[in-house]
Amino acid sequence: MLMHLLEIVAAGLFGFSFYYPLFMAYLWMTGGLFYWAHYERHDPAPDSPPPLDHYPPVSILVPCHNEAACIGETVDALLAIDYPEFEILLINDGSTDETPMVINALAQAHDRVRAVHLAENQGKAVGLNTAALLARHDFFLCIDGDSRVDPHCLRWMMRHLVHSPRVAAVTGNPRIRTRSTDPRFLAVLREVATWRETEARGRDVPRTRLLRDEAMLEIAAQAPKTLEALDRLRGVPKG
Repeated sequence: MLMHLLEIVAAGLFGFSFYYPLFMAYLWMTGGLFYWAHYERHDPAPDSPPPLDHYPPVSILVPCHNEAACIGETVDALLAIDYPEFEILLINDGSTDETPMVINALAQAHDRVRAVHLAENQGKAVGLNTAALLARHDFFLCIDGDSRVDPHCLRWMMRHLVHSPRVAAVTGNPRIRTRSTDPRFLAVLREVATWRETEARGRDVPRTRLLRDEAMLEIAAQAPKTLEALDRLRGVPKG
């Protein structure tokens, strides 16, 4: 009798573990299709968001830990957002690379950008909470320091928050672009910055092995705004 009961329980657990994920997958897919058909089927194209009744200002929070290689492009994408009023808070979470210098230069160059520095690395949650206390606005967009967002993202996201009082949060689909996975990239970035600074002072400096590596130079060239920010901070004239 006991063995028969254990067999029934084992069969039930096996059936639950096998069929429950399938059931939930179909449930989510069906719910997504219903939501699209009922709410989004007649929406305009992604690059033509519908107008809002009003546009609440937004604070964009960007925690950064050793993101010197990427943060310039991230800020460029954020500054290109098509939205009336927003600010960008760059939170340096105890970085050990050139991130503090870069975000200071970006804050000096753009009125919308502010730099916040934490003395030591405390994690993304602490960085976001700190920035939330310093933010000027009530609505937040939180992204990573190596992400790029669509220029229309705030209009689409705020549409849900403005028109649907029951909505507390909206998620998007950012494009993650991390180049710091190549350990040589930051070394190249530092050498290129030093080389440009020395050359701007009229001195000839031979390129090192890293700077003769065309593949690495091509990668470094993808972050021109980062190099320009370093130049502005160091007072190097633009060549």
